[in-house]
Amino acid sequence: MIHKGKIASFLLLPLLLSSCGNKTYPIEKYFLNIDYIDNFRILQLTDIHLGITTNLKEQEHYLNNLISVASPHMIVITGDTFMNASKKEVDFIYSYFDSLNIPWSIVWGNHDKQGFYSPNYVVDSLSNYQNVVFKNLKYDDVYGDSNYVVNLKDGLDTIWRLYMLDSNSYHDESTFTYNYDIIRPDQIAWYEKALNYENGFNIPSLMFIHIPLPELNYAAEQLKTNPDAYEYIGELKEDSWPGYKNSKMFTMIEKYHSTRGVFFGHDHLNTLAIDYEDVILAYGVKSTNKIYHDASMLGGQIITLPRDGSFSLNNLERIYLRYEE
Repeated sequence: MIHKGKIASFLLLPLLLSSCGNKTYPIEKYFLNIDYIDNFRILQLTDIHLGITTNLKEQEHYLNNLISVASPHMIVITGDTFMNASKKEVDFIYSYFDSLNIPWSIVWGNHDKQGFYSPNYVVDSLSNYQNVVFKNLKYDDVYGDSNYVVNLKDGLDTIWRLYMLDSNSYHDESTFTYNYDIIRPDQIAWYEKALNYENGFNIPSLMFIHIPLPELNYAAEQLKTNPDAYEYIGELKEDSWPGYKNSKMFTMIEKYHSTRGVFFGHDHLNTLAIDYEDVILAYGVKSTNKIYHDASMLGGQIITLPRDGSFSLNNLERIYLRYEE
């Protein structure tokens, strides 16, 4: 099993590169639109972890079966799609998702830029694909490489919004060790600005990141002594590993009451989804058998978005699909 605490610095130097320039863009430049369909179904995939030793045909076969069962209107990939990959694996999975002819979006995990390519390759090569719904504004003053907003539109009306944020990679603790990074203050300010664009605080929304928020840990600790403290589904089968400190992202979410759920991956054996202060904090389901995993807990998560904006744990459906023996 991969140790998820402190990691030697020489493995991580490529991962610490992340954009943060000084150019300020109008907030509307970060927005993308796709069509809303009644009871819109998002398939969340996470921690695919393709690398140079991956059997790509096996993974394609597995994903074909999974997507056939899920029948989604959109796919959102919440990070760590790659680890020690080459351009071949990047091009393969991007071409694969694009060939499905449905919208697909991606945010970055802490391993995606760790590969046999320039750290920018996974970001810049997305411009080659038709069906990807992704935006990265070059040299902007918002930290990270996947901060953008997707409006689900019915005509002129926005029915739901999806906030995509880069939860970043590692925090340098000393010369030799790192811990997980956080959503930075300028990203939180960007989220607030986006919420206020065209009365977004009145539009129901979800957030997709990779590294879990620490509030999930707080709630899980309370469940240990009071199982009725919160409504929840799923479980924790390993420690939850949020960033090195509380960035107060959840405080901003609570302020506006727009974002109904925050979805993440990162910890491969965890499937807990919990209704915490009227916000669903939810792990996805690890989506391939690469790196450490539980063979009975692989697949994806369907998130259904109704027209009326209602949202609870009942809107989540876990799809577990074993690899063929």
